[in-house]
Amino acid sequence: MLDLVKYFPHFSPGRIRIEQVAGEPMTPKDVQAKIAASAPSLSLVVQYEDMRTQVQAWTAQEWWLKKQLQSSSAPTVTNANQ
Repeated sequence: MLDLVKYFPHFSPGRIRIEQVAGEPMTPKDVQAKIAASAPSLSLVVQYEDMRTQVQAWTAQEWWLKKQLQSSSAPTVTNANQ
């Protein structure tokens, strides 16, 4: 299996978006934190409280793609519940 924590430091695709769901059983919270910390510098890490919140956000995500095509930004970690 792909170990993102080991792979990310060697990965330079430009901008990527990482979505994490708190309480998701396949990826424990401590592993999610390690993945977020190892993400490439132009990454956006979005953390959702639950799957319902993530699905609601998916319906309005086109803004992210438009923003990425328009500008360059530093890595950002956001909490979708704020």
